[in-house]
Amino acid sequence: MNILSSVGRRLAGGLAVISVASASVAFACDQDLPFARFVNNTHPDHPMAMFANGHLGIIQPGFSTTQLAWAWRTLQFGPGDANERQKMVETWRGELHLNPQAQDPIALWESTYKRVTGQEAPPLTIWGQSGDSAFSNCTPSAIRGAIVAIQERKAKRPTEVKVFTENQARVFSACSERSAEGLVPPPNGSSDQAIDDYRYQQAAFDFYTQDYKSARLKFLAITKNKNSPWAGAARISAARCLIRSATLKRDTPDLLQLETADTELNEIIKDSSMKDWQSAAWQLVSFCRVRTQPTEWLAFLVQQLGVKSPKVPLLTVVQDIAWLSADHPMPESPFGAWFRSMTKPKERSLPQDALARFKKDQTEVQLIAALQESDANSPDALIDTAFEVPATSPAYLHASYHAARLAILKGKPEQAIVRINLLMADKSLPPSARNMLANLRLPYEQNWSQLWNDAVKIQVGSDGANDFGAAQEAKGTKRAWGFDTYGSEALQSIPTVVLLQLAQAEPHPELKRFLALTAWTRAIILHQDETSLSAAKMLLPLDATLARDLQTWAIQPVDRAHYEGVLLMAKLPGLSPIPTPYWPITVDSKLSDSGAFASNGWCGIGSLGGDSRLKYPQFTHQFLQPASEVTNGPREEFNALRALPASPAYLAQEMVAWAAAAPADERVPEGLAAAVKSSRWGCRTAGQADVQRAFQLLQKKYGKTKWAQQTPEFW
Repeated sequence: MNILSSVGRRLAGGLAVISVASASVAFACDQDLPFARFVNNTHPDHPMAMFANGHLGIIQPGFSTTQLAWAWRTLQFGPGDANERQKMVETWRGELHLNPQAQDPIALWESTYKRVTGQEAPPLTIWGQSGDSAFSNCTPSAIRGAIVAIQERKAKRPTEVKVFTENQARVFSACSERSAEGLVPPPNGSSDQAIDDYRYQQAAFDFYTQDYKSARLKFLAITKNKNSPWAGAARISAARCLIRSATLKRDTPDLLQLETADTELNEIIKDSSMKDWQSAAWQLVSFCRVRTQPTEWLAFLVQQLGVKSPKVPLLTVVQDIAWLSADHPMPESPFGAWFRSMTKPKERSLPQDALARFKKDQTEVQLIAALQESDANSPDALIDTAFEVPATSPAYLHASYHAARLAILKGKPEQAIVRINLLMADKSLPPSARNMLANLRLPYEQNWSQLWNDAVKIQVGSDGANDFGAAQEAKGTKRAWGFDTYGSEALQSIPTVVLLQLAQAEPHPELKRFLALTAWTRAIILHQDETSLSAAKMLLPLDATLARDLQTWAIQPVDRAHYEGVLLMAKLPGLSPIPTPYWPITVDSKLSDSGAFASNGWCGIGSLGGDSRLKYPQFTHQFLQPASEVTNGPREEFNALRALPASPAYLAQEMVAWAAAAPADERVPEGLAAAVKSSRWGCRTAGQADVQRAFQLLQKKYGKTKWAQQTPEFW
């Protein structure tokens, strides 16, 4: 009797006939895959403006020095002003080689030039050559400054703006061409401002052609004309000539020239009439002192970091601390001690040092360091203090997470769960923090729905892919999901019929599809006929590419339906009864994809050296005990899944069994071939004998079929 026929015909009647190409079969679990990340260990979550604004989240030891320095100041003085915050965000984007909001300065220059002159701009390359080394000669800020100058002249002196723009193009050509065409003097009758522009552009031209001696003389001449709009810029540019000359053309810096530049820059800093240029002067002073007195300057910058209103611009302080500390030890200081505790929490003495500092000075900044690698032996007072940090504090989330973690370690999960539930109710919670808190709560869920919600994680990054972070920085991107090891293990405890119930209620299409696919695959493996039909029915509106395959499967008689389902699993390597940890779930993920950069089947226990993903969670929830609402208790079903070999071995065993049960079935050779090909990218640490057996059967008994001819070898 065909128990699937009635439902199968109803399914078939509603299926669009869609052709699905049969890709070469591949399964893998041990390849170099583009894994998803669910906790950002090396930088704050995107958008990083949240971190700059004081929402520090759970601070990780791998955060960059600039991020830890910013966190330390935030904990003491609160976040900086809006300008400082924006500059820090740009710095962090630069550290990650992404800046989606920044416009290309060269493209801006080209469009500006064309609007003014009506012509295409000459080529602009920012790179100059010094000996065998290239360096950034024309900086983006210089290009943007030129654009602003053009806009000002267009508004005030429109008849002179074309000459200025064309000369500026010649200046920029000198960035990469030391023999670039010289400038054209302004015509007779030009304004004094046009003549001042020309003189400054002449000096800049020499600067970019690396004739620093001539450039410095011209800049200094400009400074003597107090009426020149370029007097301030020329004064600081004259010092820059010394710095460039001291560093670019020498194996080691000319310290005397750097000290001379330092002296001139300090005069600018003390000159109240140069207020607009003092921030740039400080940056150049720091550039000099990083090279002339690195140890002393690092100590000074660290001291400035602890001052609410530092003399040196905060961006310079933070950036140059990071630069110098890469090659020099962090000086002994409150920040230095805190930095070591945060970045090296596993060094045995440092947590104790941090705890000692906290006992002496019970501030939030010391509490953060003391919590970083605290354990079950930590004093109750530390946990109590962490729980008392107010929700308005930048330290709140970090302190709450570690307080909950320590409470669980000390056998007080009830106290931890209360705080975790409160935190998880916040829709603005950073995804990394959400995922970490979910793992703390996993063993104490109250029902299947809560277990599912905490098992699935929000993707925060993708290894080796900057475009993920860039998209998140740009905002407006769709959320991506997946499973870490904890979530994968938890999901395996959920019975198949419950997966379908969860899919019915799941609002996100990609997760609904994932649940239905997982339920269908499990049901095929476990011979749960009615459940597989229900899953297939749910999948129809969720995955049109499966329509024809499901149609073929659904109309089969019961004795063949199982093998047709297994064949479909072999054709679509993305199908698996268990989630692949660290693999992103998207609504358009292609089940037919195979290869080194695809999710291919599953691995058995032995293939992972005993560190199996299939490890029944030792959870405490009551609903994980044998459940009355399902046919089999979750543990029984889990044990059946745990008994599965790796997917290539399983597929080979099932296809050999199909050949034994129905040797004349025309689909058997296709199934054997698909099973053999599954080991190309799949787990090959076990089950090769099964794959070899399928290959030999295919070649011996079905050798004249196209499937045998297309499968001349096995892996």
